[in-house]
Amino acid sequence: TEDGSFYILEEKYKERFHIIEEGYKEVECGDSCHPIQWPYWMDDCYPKTSALQDCAEATENRGGIAFSLQDCYDQPDSDMMYCFIYQDKPANPAKCQMNVFDHEDCIYDTEDGSFY
Repeated sequence: TEDGSFYILEEKYKERFHIIEEGYKEVECGDSCHPIQWPYWMDDCYPKTSALQDCAEATENRGGIAFSLQDCYDQPDSDMMYCFIYQDKPANPAKCQMNVFDHEDCIYDTEDGSFY
């Protein structure tokens, strides 16, 4: 972000990162991979086999700064993943902007989730 808050997050969690093909870095997030207090767009469900690439492309097309994937909870057993695209806007409350995965009330449980 303009104020560098994403880069602070990156510095805090750099030991959890590994770079994926699209240039994003995966952050280990356990079972809570959706920063619910960050402004986001809920995008489509994509097939698991292409969800990473499809969501990364959707994030680029919408000008997002990060994305997460999780099972399409309203389509059980579909082998589909929801794409959540995070906007370059401040979190509310502000404590959720940095070190988001350290605050239980800033993240939401996910089924088979990942964050990039």
